Amino acid sequence: KAELEGRLKMRERLLSFGVDYLDDSMAGILPNDLVLIGAGSGVGKTQICCNIALANIEKGKRVHYFALEADQFEIERRLKFQLFAKYFFQDPDRPKINLSFSSWIMGDMWESCKLYEAQADDEFTKKYKNYWTFYKQDKFDVSDMVYNVIGIAETDLIIIDHVHYFDYDEDRENKAIKEIA
Repeated sequence: KAELEGRLKMRERLLSFGVDYLDDSMAGILPNDLVLIGAGSGVGKTQICCNIALANIEKGKRVHYFALEADQFEIERRLKFQLFAKYFFQDPDRPKINLSFSSWIMGDMWESCKLYEAQADDEFTKKYKNYWTFYKQDKFDVSDMVYNVIGIAETDLIIIDHVHYFDYDEDRENKAIKEIA
């Protein structure tokens, strides 16, 4: 009976990949899962981490994102652009412009899209109260990670983007990766 109750309670803590195929095939992210995402440079690892964060933030989950390789505010910009694009494409009377992340980030459409920017800001402020980003400044090793995780009162999801950006003794790479895990 206790085993069954434990399984049923897991559903309450089930997290999403933010990708229907992965959620369907793997039932989502279960409590205590450690999910590693690996791929070549520039193929979208950070973006899938942002999608995972966004899907869970929208469900009211508490998400802590450790962006070890990203520029300051890069993750928030990626998340906000998705909100901006949602409002842009929902409007049948939207401006006839070619929407892209790079043109948005550079402010190319600021004048013609102030409404969508305001809507994205408003939603970000209201819905993302349970989201925190940590950006690596200088040194960041396993003890820094432990210190930061202990400082988190409660969380549903911790994302560590670019685990290879941890600082560790070059001679102990395998041991360091094990410690991180």
